[in-house]
Amino acid sequence: RDAKKDAYWAHHDLFLLVYALWPTGFFRLSLPDEENVEWFEANYPGWDAHYGKILREWKALGCEDPKSGFIPIQ
Repeated sequence: RDAKKDAYWAHHDLFLLVYALWPTGFFRLSLPDEENVEWFEANYPGWDAHYGKILREWKALGCEDPKSGFIPIQ
């Protein structure tokens, strides 16, 4: 049962990892906006409860602004 649950969320976990690494690479990603969050929640029920807190915290810490010095992988 846990493996099935883990597989369901695995691609979202991968997104968080890639996003967390963007300051160390040659690419940049934006956090999902409210419209994206609504889409994810509609298509993946429970998404916001699972990932929303992390993304809101990263946004509050300034991870979308390289000048903030915040690196999510830390």
